[in-house]
Amino acid sequence: MRRQHRPDIAILLETKCSGDTAKRVIHNLDFSYSILEEAQGFVGGIWICWNRPDINITTIEKHSQYLHVKIQTQSEKERFLTAVYASPQSQNRRELWPKILNIANQTMRDWLIAGDFNEIKDNSEKKAVLLLVTEIAKKLIAEHTEEEIKNALYSIRSFKAPGSDGFSSLIYKNNWDLMKGKLYDFINCCWQYPDLIKQCNNTLLTLVPKLNSPEFVSQFRPIALFNVSYKVLTKILVERIKPHLNDRIAVNQSSFIPERKIQDNILIAKEMMHTMRCMKEMKQFMADA
Repeated sequence: MRRQHRPDIAILLETKCSGDTAKRVIHNLDFSYSILEEAQGFVGGIWICWNRPDINITTIEKHSQYLHVKIQTQSEKERFLTAVYASPQSQNRRELWPKILNIANQTMRDWLIAGDFNEIKDNSEKKAVLLLVTEIAKKLIAEHTEEEIKNALYSIRSFKAPGSDGFSSLIYKNNWDLMKGKLYDFINCCWQYPDLIKQCNNTLLTLVPKLNSPEFVSQFRPIALFNVSYKVLTKILVERIKPHLNDRIAVNQSSFIPERKIQDNILIAKEMMHTMRCMKEMKQFMADA
């Protein structure tokens, strides 16, 4: 990006590193000058970087959420810049705004404030998100249908070991017309009154030996045995949540997300290695194997 756009001044936010690591990264990015507000552990971090020797940038005020500096060149009048990375924590952001207002009142020359404020301009920016969240919430808490319960039941293998009530899913399937009413009432009752889940989530923990004469705990395989009614309830929850996971879990996380595979991360890693090896101009960016 620096080579493509050649900015006079670059502001880097949420750098998540400090000390020698920060200096090494800035050197690898090929910047000659910099002013840093160090990250607090792996949180925050604000860098102002530049290359032109005729640009003189001096620090006026430092804070964990902003850097306020004065910029001067030989041919232009002085200007002021405030680079902001507001805390995601609302209680920390509250101490930021009075400080920014104080800077604004004291600055009588050209002034630019830029960065990530972790804030919205007005409620109109919330509206679309709230509508989407509301629709999703309605679907998640809606009353179950008989078809939904049946699909959840039939997704359980027929000969899985039963829970404490002794009923396998095969008994429910073979007697569906007789048992569906009771199962339907129980599931919806638990949905409306969650405390009732205690009636069906009793779990039997069993140790299955891996060999004929086990002598150590490591030679057993623990399994948990749940009642079918509890399995049906949890499967319904999973099926309702599953369509919304893709937008809420990072793309490099592949477990339990439909249509994602662990092999995708292998391809991403190979592409990253290939890209870094092709960056010949970036000295010390990557060590040779």
